[in-house]
Amino acid sequence: MRKFGIAAMIVTALTIGSAAPTSFSLEGPFAAQVPLSTRGTERVFIRFNPSSPQLEVRVRGQTQRLGLTTLEDTMKGDVLVSDFNFDGYADIAVPSGIGYGGVNYFYDLYTFQTSQSKFVPLRFPSDTGLCNPVIRPATRTIEMDCKSGPWYYSTDYRFSRGKPYIYRTGEMVLLNAFDENALVYAVSIYNPSGLALRSSISDDPHREVAPLRYLPLPKAMLYSAPRASAITASYIVRGDAIRILGLYSGEAGQWLKIAYQSRELGRIIRWIFLEV
Repeated sequence: MRKFGIAAMIVTALTIGSAAPTSFSLEGPFAAQVPLSTRGTERVFIRFNPSSPQLEVRVRGQTQRLGLTTLEDTMKGDVLVSDFNFDGYADIAVPSGIGYGGVNYFYDLYTFQTSQSKFVPLRFPSDTGLCNPVIRPATRTIEMDCKSGPWYYSTDYRFSRGKPYIYRTGEMVLLNAFDENALVYAVSIYNPSGLALRSSISDDPHREVAPLRYLPLPKAMLYSAPRASAITASYIVRGDAIRILGLYSGEAGQWLKIAYQSRELGRIIRWIFLEV
């Protein structure tokens, strides 16, 4: 039987189910063995030699060769090994592209299929695919932040029946009139069928926590709805603490849905208008 190895250190690594993937740099040769799963003692053997444009993988007596498309680039990236789809088996992510001088790292993901005893490419339902992935085993979510132009966009995946679906998106939004802490995220949550369940505003694109801000204007009238005719006799003043619950942008400015703690009425939900 041919031995699997090159003139490099053999590495035993990876805890299946951990948040941080085990990474292997493509800047030089390596040979490694990692656990196939949390169950049993089976191993996956991985080998890379810079003279080859492929990653060699052997498991259960079968050898596969996975293409590496970043080898001609100045930045070659890392091979990542972890349980990306939370099924208890190791998966392999190989770099497919690098953008913005190393800000964005894109990957092709190969998941282990027990019925075929090999790694099979897994497609993601968005144009960005797998970009800067962060694995969250506690919530069984893959979180991603990818730069496009001056903005970062977030797309989080969960799995349903073994297939990834977009669970959450986050898009940067600037608040009018706020010089400091002007940046928030418009966050949307979806079900496995792609139906939008809810939307919110958050400081974190991967969490639903209403941002706390302090009114920067001398005065802002309170509205019962996001339209001029819904004005009330109440108002808030500079420095008042508000929680931002929603946002509606128009040509003339932004409507913010806020929660405010009134001394007389307790917590109230109203709208304020911020001009462009």
